[in-house]
This record gives sequence, structure tokens and C-alpha cells, in this order.
Amino acid sequence: MAVIDAPALPPLLFNRNGKYTYVCSYENVWDSERHMSVRVKGKTLTVGKITGGELTGTIEWTEKFLSQYPILEKLKTTRVIDKVKSKGRFTRY
Repeated sequence: MAVIDAPALPPLLFNRNGKYTYVCSYENVWDSERHMSVRVKGKTLTVGKITGGELTGTIEWTEKFLSQYPILEKLKTTRVIDKVKSKGRFTRY
């Protein structure tokens, strides 16, 4: 069995909507007036989805994202709960 380092992916967020959880890439910039990082409008792209409406499971990547990161075609990508980092009402994935 070969060991492969995880590819460097853009920041990802997960949006639950009905029977899918969509995986989106995004871009942030620093807003000096509000003193916080904010998402850039128009820079959020859907790059995959988790079927079944759950927040965890196997990610199905879009063809466009796979063309940018072809190594993902060879890997099974699954979002899971990190039980060590999940404390109280906060769940870490």
C-alpha cells in the first residue's frame, strides 16, 4: 500500500441543503473597518457534495475541481467527526 501526502486544497466550507451537503471553496479578505476576515462575494464555488443530506460521508467532487486536483480521483475523501476535538456542543470535523 502506498502512502500519499494530502494535497494542498483551497479553504473549504460545507453548506447543508436538503438531501445534499455541498462542499464549497471560498476566498477571504481582511476588512480593516470591521477588524475581521470576510468572505469575498462571487468567490465561493461549489466543488463537490456529500449525498444523503448528512454532514459526514464520502465527498463526490465536481469534474472541474478534479481537473484542478487530479490526485483526488485516486483518493476516497470522507468527512468525519473528530471525536478528540469535539467538546460539548461544538463539533469538529
